[in-house]
Amino acid sequence: MPIACMTGWRSAGLGAREAVSDWNIMAIGSPVEFLRQVRQEVGRVTWPSRKETTITTAMVFLMVIAAAIFFFLVDLGLGHLVRVVLGIGG
Repeated sequence: MPIACMTGWRSAGLGAREAVSDWNIMAIGSPVEFLRQVRQEVGRVTWPSRKETTITTAMVFLMVIAAAIFFFLVDLGLGHLVRVVLGIGG
């Protein structure tokens, strides 16, 4: 019985060699069959709504801005500390 993915070969009770040979057999097929399977898989995907995508994108941008501000302030503070310790710049 062919294995669906390489990560499951140990749980199927197969050795690495048998799993690889099964996987290689699965890899050989017609391009038409491959495209049919891809289309089926894409149909099974649960795509996020526009609202979910917008909210997630906004959250990513906010977190990037927050991280940039945080690291800017840490850099500013460490730079000041180094100048004080080394006595550079009065």
